[in-house]
Amino acid sequence: MLSTRSFLFRGCKKRGLHVNLPAKFVSHQERISDVSSKGMVLSREWLKYQYGLFSESGYPGDSLYPVQYLAGNRTRNTISCRLKADQQFCDPDVYDSTVPT
Repeated sequence: MLSTRSFLFRGCKKRGLHVNLPAKFVSHQERISDVSSKGMVLSREWLKYQYGLFSESGYPGDSLYPVQYLAGNRTRNTISCRLKADQQFCDPDVYDSTVPT
């Protein structure tokens, strides 16, 4: 689902511009055919758009939002929690707030 995403431009907690939802996403041509998986993707992108939430993971080759960062002499991933298949958000009890996401 390379093109199903929300467009945010005003910063955290500010509503985004729109959610890109291509026709392929709702048709059977999309690689993900499981309705539940599509629902998770769509709801996550809508929440990002509606409430100005940004992704918690970085992007390969992106110098502003990298996949990893250095903490002292240790390389760490820019993921503050691992979501289970049925989760939309991180559990506050296990969320690592020190990760620069």
